[in-house]
Amino acid sequence: MTEATYTPQGKTAAMLDRAYELIQSVPYAVSTRWLFYRMLQEGFYSSKGDYKDKFCKATAAARHANYKEWRPDTLVDETREAITRGGGYDSENGWVTGVTRRLAC
Repeated sequence: MTEATYTPQGKTAAMLDRAYELIQSVPYAVSTRWLFYRMLQEGFYSSKGDYKDKFCKATAAARHANYKEWRPDTLVDETREAITRGGGYDSENGWVTGVTRRLAC
C-alpha cells in the first residue's frame, strides 16, 4: 500500500490522529495494546473485542501505508514469547539437572 491508497474516513481517521498524538505525548515507545487501551478509555471503541478486528487492522494499515506520520516502527513489538536462538536447555529444571551432573563429575 502507498499513502495515496490508504485514506481512512470518519472515526478511523480521527482515531488514528488521536492515537498518534498519544504516542507522541509519552517519552517511551508504546505497544499496540497500550495504545488500544488508551483509545478504549477515550471512547473510540466500546469493548475489548474491538482490538483485533478494528484497532489492529486500522493501525497496521496506517503503519504499512505510511499514513501521515505513521511508520512501520511507530509501535513496538509486544510479543511475550521467548525467542530461542541456537541450543540450550528447554526448561529451568533441565538447566539445574545439567549443572548438577556437571558438578558431580
